[in-house]
Amino acid sequence: MSLRLISSGLEVVLPAGADPALASVFVREHHDWIAEAVKRNRARLEPVLCRPLFPEELQLRATGETFRLRVTAATGKSSLSVNRSELCVAVAGTGSDAAVMMLLGWLKRKGHAFLVPRCRELAERHGLEPAAVRIAVPGRRWGSCSARGTVMLNARLLFLPPALCDAVIYHELAHLVFLDHSQKFWRYLVQLQPDAVTHDTALKEAGRYLPGWAAMR
Repeated sequence: MSLRLISSGLEVVLPAGADPALASVFVREHHDWIAEAVKRNRARLEPVLCRPLFPEELQLRATGETFRLRVTAATGKSSLSVNRSELCVAVAGTGSDAAVMMLLGWLKRKGHAFLVPRCRELAERHGLEPAAVRIAVPGRRWGSCSARGTVMLNARLLFLPPALCDAVIYHELAHLVFLDHSQKFWRYLVQLQPDAVTHDTALKEAGRYLPGWAAMR
């Protein structure tokens, strides 16, 4: 069994076939953990909640692009369209979830178009070759590298300044050589990017670059 805080509350995962009544017992047994997790989550989300969910302007700092964002009510099906530098989201029904999901899908496509070739370019520059480069929109991790050499990059990196975006890419590429975070890893990473340590510190606060809809999921 496991517990996870999600935007709508607390998620309890039970083994297949387990008695649903076990969920309440499991929650009671982990009351202290839940209280601490809620406290941490509130501290993390408080600055996010002060931002507009759908700002009028989206800055993809990594690519140097800026888009005007319009979110409106749809007369028919929900849709997303791009007209030059204007991003139009028409949402059927009420609530913001549909708009957020469409924007995340758009961001993932943009990430695939920019981050994959950028990762390949930086890898080739240093004689590295990831087995594959994947783009996803996980909630917290900027990137990862598997033992098989697959690099995953968070499409949210597009909102970061170019140096920080590259810092994440270099970090994951360095894991192709050292899969841990040992001293050897950090020495190698600094060889790839001399300002790696400074950028790593800056990345801890990089969530401030995200618009509300991208920071909430």
